[in-house]
Amino acid sequence: METFNWDDILDDIADQRAVLLLGHNFLPGAQEQLHAALLEKLGDKLQHFYSRDGLFLFRDSDAKTTAQQLAARFFRNNAPDDAMLKKIAEMPFRLMISANPDKFLPDAFAKYKLRLQFDYFSSNNKEEEHNVGRPTEENPLLYNLCGSVEDQESLILDYDDLFKMLKTLLADLKIPNEIRLPLMKTTTYIFVGFHFERWYTQLFLRYLNMNDNQFSNNSRNYVLNTTFRDTDMERFFLQQFNILRYIGADWTFFEELHRRFEEKYPVKLRRLIDQLSPTAAAVAQLVAKGEDESAISMLNIFKGQLPADDQEQLVMTEAAYNQYLADKKTVPC
Repeated sequence: METFNWDDILDDIADQRAVLLLGHNFLPGAQEQLHAALLEKLGDKLQHFYSRDGLFLFRDSDAKTTAQQLAARFFRNNAPDDAMLKKIAEMPFRLMISANPDKFLPDAFAKYKLRLQFDYFSSNNKEEEHNVGRPTEENPLLYNLCGSVEDQESLILDYDDLFKMLKTLLADLKIPNEIRLPLMKTTTYIFVGFHFERWYTQLFLRYLNMNDNQFSNNSRNYVLNTTFRDTDMERFFLQQFNILRYIGADWTFFEELHRRFEEKYPVKLRRLIDQLSPTAAAVAQLVAKGEDESAISMLNIFKGQLPADDQEQLVMTEAAYNQYLADKKTVPC
């Protein structure tokens, strides 16, 4: 079994030179479960399921429209283990790319009071354009490569959807600079839950190589966590992309990565807020009722107990609020 230097990987994560990529097995068994749900609803209108590629063949456009609705509902309602989402949220990746259309990670970040930008790829016109800025450690970005449950026409369900996505992706169209530029500076890709035998996964790797302005990844450090059923395919794949590999269970690997990172860079882990303190809850209620001045006053009472960064943020927020009140008085009715 080939090994790699853990310190190199951990350092790249800490230095914002690592990207996390989540494949279809991020939601274990999801495609098989979706197949069963579609088959139950569509019957013979679902003509085939290509298990190797995780794609479907529908009898007509009406069947596909129904499948899009069912798939969007399915990916909204089948959340992975919360402990898994929590560990991902704690790791300071500035960019995460998912091959799934769900929004479980944004929900987890919101639950733990963390900032997260979100956008998704669609070969069609989007239902809603997301304005995203340059991803940072403090304001990371999740990009769904295979659409979003909020826009059912963006989902990748059959080969037509896949071909449209690959045509647009490999032409480097509709990919925001906020995605491409961090990829160009990335030296470690961490893949979790990908099927590397699938040919479109390999085309996606080719796209990553394109961001290095050459068709080789000699400057790239791919950290995989997968096993190949075909040894010849494995040998070709690893040689073609010069890949380091780690054989083991997907989430066992990520838990090991998380543990090692916590040991080496404990202050780099994101601070999660599981639940609000009574004071914070009271402040949140005041803000919800529009009583901003009272909320700021309550925060000032406990200002001395806040971390230095939070104290500075409070001063800036209060100054901005006072300026807003002053400007409001000068605006004619």
